[in-house]
Amino acid sequence: MSQQKKQNSYPNIFLLEHATNTSKTLFFENSIIRTYKKGESVFRDKEQVNVFYFLLSGYLSLYKISNNHEKKVIFICRPGEIINEVMIQKDYASIYAETLSKCEILAIEKKTLRSLMAQDYPIAESMMASMASKIRRLYRQLKNTPNSIKLDHQLASKIWKLGRDFGSPTENGIEIKFDITISFLADMLGTKRETVSRQFQKLSSLGIVSFNRRKLCITDLQALEEFIHTNSIS
Repeated sequence: MSQQKKQNSYPNIFLLEHATNTSKTLFFENSIIRTYKKGESVFRDKEQVNVFYFLLSGYLSLYKISNNHEKKVIFICRPGEIINEVMIQKDYASIYAETLSKCEILAIEKKTLRSLMAQDYPIAESMMASMASKIRRLYRQLKNTPNSIKLDHQLASKIWKLGRDFGSPTENGIEIKFDITISFLADMLGTKRETVSRQFQKLSSLGIVSFNRRKLCITDLQALEEFIHTNSIS
């Protein structure tokens, strides 16, 4: 990880979308940018953290480790997002954060951002909106548990969401912008790699998805959507 002072403000930080120019200036004057390599840890569960982190570029996963020592990916963060809203309550992280690609991450001390939130209500409102968004996403995850939906459809749904949030059109289909493995998909679903591999092969045999040099590609989006919305294949 390298560290540097920022030179210019980044326009894609959602928390500042409706902030005053004065607040934006204070925000960037009191923050630093850290550069992380792919696979680096930003913070760990139960680690003391006294700053808020904002993802400026790249992609990052937030995950938990179960009692069985299995990884479960909870969220994938996109540029512009705050990574650790939960730190507004306590000084210790409750999740792991790890980069999925090279990332630029802005860090600002908790007391500084809390002061800006007190002075500029739209910043506080944006913080609450970010928390609400993550809560809604958690609700959807609870709904789509293995007990309530078949694993093949659950996997198909996850891939569709990856394509929606992180995909870009190519001549081969919709390609996810960062490297993905079967193991990572298993971490997203909270199940065994071997199980996900079998289900992925099922989708691949239907010409719906493929891997190309660790890049996940949706080769037939319409077929993927039809698969998700039907129960014709178990």
